[in-house]
Amino acid sequence: MELLIEGLWGRRPILLQALVAGATLVVAFWLRLRWNRRHKSEWPPGPPTIPILAHLHLLGELPHQSLAKLAKRYGPLLGLRLGGVRTIVASSPLMAKEILQTNDMVFAYRPRFAAAVHMYFNCADMGFAPYGPMWRFMRQLCATELFNAKRLSSCRNVREEESRDISRAVLEIGKKGKEPVELRAMLLAASNNITCRMCMGKKFGEISSIKKGSEGERQDLLSLVEELMRLLAVFYIGDFIPWLWWLDPYGYLRQMKATGRKARSFMQEIIDHRRQELNGRAAQHSGPEDMLDVLIAAADDPTAEFRISDENIMGLILDLFAGGSDTSSVTVEWALADLINNQEAMVKLQAELDAVVGKSRLVTESDVENLPYLSCVLKESMRLHPSVPLLLPHESVEACQIGGYRIPAKTRAYVNTWAIGRDPSVWERPLEFWPERFDGNNLDLRGKQFELLPFGSGRRGCPGWSLGVLNVQIMLATLVQGFTWSICSPSSPPQGTQQTIDMSERFGLAVNMDKPLIVYATPRLPLSLY
Repeated sequence: MELLIEGLWGRRPILLQALVAGATLVVAFWLRLRWNRRHKSEWPPGPPTIPILAHLHLLGELPHQSLAKLAKRYGPLLGLRLGGVRTIVASSPLMAKEILQTNDMVFAYRPRFAAAVHMYFNCADMGFAPYGPMWRFMRQLCATELFNAKRLSSCRNVREEESRDISRAVLEIGKKGKEPVELRAMLLAASNNITCRMCMGKKFGEISSIKKGSEGERQDLLSLVEELMRLLAVFYIGDFIPWLWWLDPYGYLRQMKATGRKARSFMQEIIDHRRQELNGRAAQHSGPEDMLDVLIAAADDPTAEFRISDENIMGLILDLFAGGSDTSSVTVEWALADLINNQEAMVKLQAELDAVVGKSRLVTESDVENLPYLSCVLKESMRLHPSVPLLLPHESVEACQIGGYRIPAKTRAYVNTWAIGRDPSVWERPLEFWPERFDGNNLDLRGKQFELLPFGSGRRGCPGWSLGVLNVQIMLATLVQGFTWSICSPSSPPQGTQQTIDMSERFGLAVNMDKPLIVYATPRLPLSLY
């Protein structure tokens, strides 16, 4: 024993270091416990965590549905830790209002996701850009130049033409109702064409790069946007556990960087080419013809208080594709599926179209204001199937109070519009497709009322919501007017129980139907109109 004591004493520096380290850990643990007890009531309730992942493992394949279930147990404001990120989730109109309106300025910021950094030129777009003077300038530019009533009206013929092209494709591919048609690709192509023609004056497939890609193939906008949208929807662990950024088994980070380089090269070539055209047009004093003209004019205006860069132009155009085209096509597919599953609503909408438009011409945008039931159908479908059910995440710049809880700075906030749309305390018969609930109801889609938020609200609400509404209105109206839709072939009606469309979801950048809508479409108008 004496030898043991002497040996330990002889190593007293090491022993003292160990004792100090142990005491420090004990004190730190004790202080942490005291802090937790003192502040437990200040953070919203949530489920127990596990090491490293915290609550990430609870999200599942459909995070909006998983979070809605947790909200039923823990309340309308969830307090979570997604990996190393402090997070709150609002699942009621009141909590959504506190985040998006009461504390709008505090939550006007976005987290920096790897996809936005590497594919949107260090967040140079408007969707992911940090809140500040440049963002406010871009927002004002969108409101006054890109999405104003005059410009949207000038592109009305584009939306009508693309909607009629869908009808023509349905008629040809479906062989006048004899063969099934899958609508998803047609809807997405039409949405992309509308966006592309408004932005750059050409159809989606007509935009290609003069330069050749790394494999000697011409680059085209379709493959670029598809890759961009795919990578925006992937789960990259570095966004939630920064010290595990290197743990990327699928190579998402490498793919994001490569796609960002392709996007920069591709879009810069388009901008440079358009600048040359504009210089040639300058002598003729012709005004801007499309959105790209407007953006380049804003970038090159020497008198402007702020001048956007070419990267801002690239980011804004990619925003329009990622945030507009996919969501519009998804919304129309969900709405049409809802109508096919609810034939009474389908018959009522077709009767309204026949009364207002008739059967001797195709519906136009000028008819839409006289189709109130069409508006009810779209609102009801967006309530049940919001294309972006958690909206884009917000991040607090300073501490604030939400629902009586203290929310620290650098907290991410999600608004679960899917949960709000199915809340029985907000909606009567919440799981039913019942468009009549909006008949005479003053709820609109602009984000002023927090029971229905398909486009978000506040400073970070979608600036192109009016364009999105116009797109889905004319596409859905054209398809419903033009065809009788059914799950089974008209020549072999179903036996026994009536079949319905599977309304399961698949999570992504926009939440699609898990199984694409494949149905029969029998023409109900004179064939010469298609």
